[in-house]
Amino acid sequence: MAINTAISPAAPASTSPAARGVPIYHFTSTAHLPWIIESGELRAGRNKIGGFPDPDFLWATSNRYGDRTATAMASPAYRDGKTWAVRLTLDPVGFAHWSIIPGLFAQWTGDQVERLERLAAGKSDPRDWWCAPGPMPLSCVTVMETRSYRDSSWKRIEPEVTTIWQGGTKWLGVQIGDRQFFSAKCIGPHGQDAYEMGRVL
Repeated sequence: MAINTAISPAAPASTSPAARGVPIYHFTSTAHLPWIIESGELRAGRNKIGGFPDPDFLWATSNRYGDRTATAMASPAYRDGKTWAVRLTLDPVGFAHWSIIPGLFAQWTGDQVERLERLAAGKSDPRDWWCAPGPMPLSCVTVMETRSYRDSSWKRIEPEVTTIWQGGTKWLGVQIGDRQFFSAKCIGPHGQDAYEMGRVL
């Protein structure tokens, strides 16, 4: 089932983050970042679990600290220092508040909305959620920042991507300070895109 590729122009202006005067953010990781930069866009993920509509939305939040539903900040690799969190501040054009999504996309039923909010309880606040059907050009990113698990200060970055082929596998990496973060794409347990982290020799 296809999802519309644009937020309905009939959506009330008050459901736009720009109209509300709130910045919005997309959180990712240094494992994902070089692939995002290479693609030139932010893409909605494929939803292979949970029985929710597929493809998923491109999610953003008005919570500048992120939340525990963000893969980048919930993974063991982040806590172990293998990846750092990345916060992308976004131009809000094209995003709509979660509260009106069921009215714009009929494939999101009331039961699915209720179940998703119940699963996020205690980890994330639906009042902070913003969605776009994606993809969005990378030019929508106005600020790019990163932090490690042990250092809570966000540092602005403008990384360049390095590509290396090793044993027939394509590795993409970014350098942040004196750290290099390389990753290779693989298929996750539910058929979704996943990333193998490693050092390229």
